[in-house]
Amino acid sequence: MTTARVIMMMAVTGLVVGCSSFSNKSRGSDPQYFATGQHQIAVTQNERSLPIHFDDGQSSLAPHVLAPVASFVDDFIDQGGGTLYLEVSAGQSEEQIAGQLSYLGAELRKRGVRAKEMVVRPAGAGSDADVTLVYGKYSASVPGCPDWSEPFVDFHKNVAHSNFGCSSRKNFVKMLANPRDAVQPRDFSNGDGDQASRAISGMRSGEQEPMTTSSSEVGDEE
Repeated sequence: MTTARVIMMMAVTGLVVGCSSFSNKSRGSDPQYFATGQHQIAVTQNERSLPIHFDDGQSSLAPHVLAPVASFVDDFIDQGGGTLYLEVSAGQSEEQIAGQLSYLGAELRKRGVRAKEMVVRPAGAGSDADVTLVYGKYSASVPGCPDWSEPFVDFHKNVAHSNFGCSSRKNFVKMLANPRDAVQPRDFSNGDGDQASRAISGMRSGEQEPMTTSSSEVGDEE
């Protein structure tokens, strides 16, 4: 190999290494490349409400009136639960209010709402409904996207474009089944996860023997 060719190869190698080193350093130290860089995902909460009207002297709802309540509650559960407010309007007797709340509480529990998720509070001024169901619905968005404020043609600044990250973050937002999960974790279901984990840990460590059943308990096989 000639001396000129060796010098040429060394020069090319040095050029590649130099570019690679410069690129990694600039991207690793520039906040625009961080996961918390530009185009942050914003999660907002808006109130969703459903007014409920009972017939005079009644503390239950007809099927066609109960159907929207069931749909509303299903949406609340799909949103990850939280707090479902039952706002009671003034001007009703204590007996009426007690009957309505008892009925609604039973119907809500049938749909999967837990007792600790239901909170009763007075309705605001001007409400003409007997009881109003209210919960906070979460939504996620990426403010400022798309961002084509910088020209894309002849862009040689060696930094991220103004629209960098918009596509991936908007796609992530669309994949969120429940935007509330981006703010806080969900509660445990009605199952006792702590008790189950203790039982499993005991069996694995040998402190507790696995449960067994006899053939008489489950039926003899023929």
